[in-house]
Amino acid sequence: MRIIVRATEDQRQEWLSKPASQNTEVIFTGCTTDEFNKIEGDIFFDLMIDETKNVFIRTDKPVFINAVTHTLNELPPNCIRINAWEGFLRRKI
Repeated sequence: MRIIVRATEDQRQEWLSKPASQNTEVIFTGCTTDEFNKIEGDIFFDLMIDETKNVFIRTDKPVFINAVTHTLNELPPNCIRINAWEGFLRRKI
């Protein structure tokens, strides 16, 4: 499985602090949304979403996005909305 994560350096370090499956390749990028939409992968995480702009074009794969102001009605059906505030991976829950 290839997971693509658009994240800040702090978010990347936080993600890497957790154990991962040996069969999973995780690719981190800080690219623009347009570039992010062109990368090949199986699952996508966009932790850097700009709440004031259009979200995401990709509709062919599951996309987890950090979108607390967008409603699910505003997103494509393949999007899963998460609240990925700073430190969310360090939480026990």
